[in-house]
Amino acid sequence: MRKILVFGLLFLGILVNIAAQDKIAAPTLVSPADSSNIDVEVILDWSSVSGAVSYKLEIDTSNNFSSPLKQTIETTYSAHTVKDLLYGTTYYWRVSAKNVNNLYSSPSEVWNFTTKASVTLTIPADNSKKLPVKFTFRWNAIKGSKYLFQLDTTSDFNSLLKKEYSELNIDTIDLFQLNYGQNYYWRVKAYHDYDSSEWSDVRFFTTKGDVIAKYPTDNFEGFIPGDSIIFHTIFGSQYGELIISEDSSFDVQFYYIFDSTKIARIKVSNNPPKYDTLTKVATGDLKFNQDCYWKARLFHAKDTSDWSDVYHFKTIDTLGLLLPSNGAQDINPSSDSLSWSSIYAADEYIIYYDTLSNLSTSKTVSINSQDTLYNRKDKFVYYLRNLNLKYNKTYYWAIKAKHVRDELMSDTWSFETIDNTSINNYQSSNFTILPNPASDYVKVNFNSEQTGAIVIKNILGQEVYREKINKAVYTTIPISSLDNGIYIIEFNGIDVYFAKKLVVKH
Repeated sequence: MRKILVFGLLFLGILVNIAAQDKIAAPTLVSPADSSNIDVEVILDWSSVSGAVSYKLEIDTSNNFSSPLKQTIETTYSAHTVKDLLYGTTYYWRVSAKNVNNLYSSPSEVWNFTTKASVTLTIPADNSKKLPVKFTFRWNAIKGSKYLFQLDTTSDFNSLLKKEYSELNIDTIDLFQLNYGQNYYWRVKAYHDYDSSEWSDVRFFTTKGDVIAKYPTDNFEGFIPGDSIIFHTIFGSQYGELIISEDSSFDVQFYYIFDSTKIARIKVSNNPPKYDTLTKVATGDLKFNQDCYWKARLFHAKDTSDWSDVYHFKTIDTLGLLLPSNGAQDINPSSDSLSWSSIYAADEYIIYYDTLSNLSTSKTVSINSQDTLYNRKDKFVYYLRNLNLKYNKTYYWAIKAKHVRDELMSDTWSFETIDNTSINNYQSSNFTILPNPASDYVKVNFNSEQTGAIVIKNILGQEVYREKINKAVYTTIPISSLDNGIYIIEFNGIDVYFAKKLVVKH
């Protein structure tokens, strides 16, 4: 009897030892966190278990893992990607580890997660106003989904204008050629091969339909013919029309058509990003001192905007003189210049100058408005040295601008030229040459920073040297190659002209 008892205890110990060798710990769940709200494609992750050769993952819609939808996955990894989950559904999951003896651990604790029921729309915000007719719509992605996008002019999405886009693989869509000034509704649904989400909330927006003046504003006075009309337009437009008339009934019209290259989208702020869309159209030969009216509209292949409001402006009634100022004294006829404001539509300018205030005996000079020698974009500059004026004289001058439909005269201004006894001192104060006479080089000094061209001419007026300078107060010129003799050094700068004799003696 005693032997039987000893043998039984020994056998029991062997069984206990074998059981201890087969026992394996249960895994610990890692992510997603318990009770998470997640996408319909998710990576389920758990801790590795020492001695495990594989894991059994169980997923179900019931917490006792007994529904027909239960999935059981065997994997050698401590994570597994689950796809095509049902939308808006709560799932339960647990994991068991298996050892080399094909024995499973007890299951881990049970965690749950709920898949997203619908898409969340992001851009544009609900009730957005005046969106462009080209726009990018955005929503929060649900991983593992494609998307169905609907846009309509009615909130129940049953009109003939409804647009629908499916098989979208990203969480954005660019829409073109929306109607101008239109109310729209939009929504998005996510789906995959086995299920679809609920529709998102429905959002509302309106597109922009109006063209608004930036320059000239309504009732503006002093518009320069040839200047540009600038107005706020709508991004996504392909073309536009601008009509200008010299009567409010638009019986006499200047018609301009422009394409999308004239429609510029400009960023006006960074945080939040904000844009303005502008169009700039150069006008033509409008009459001077004339009331004008303009309106504009936009279009693309599928729609045309309404006409803008009618805006009124008046063109300039006098040409603006700049320099010399009226009544100026000590004007150097060799180095100073006349300047006046540009008339962008002008084809020709005529300079009138006289020693009589009524210009009755005036001489004239005609200038082509496209002559780059005088055209400085917003102003014209003409050198007095070209007029052969006398010293110590009072001169009166005026400018006439002309284009094919009209002409405009400036006021008459006057200036007094410098006394010829002081001209050498005047030039010396602006322009010095050292040494003079010179043999190898000559240094030209200015009393202020200058930009322009230095030219050396021989006594026959032939150019023998030229150099451009930029923002310089001096320059050194090699003259060793010049023959002995008398030369003239000239400087042509911005609004200035200097000239002085140079003697070359080797």
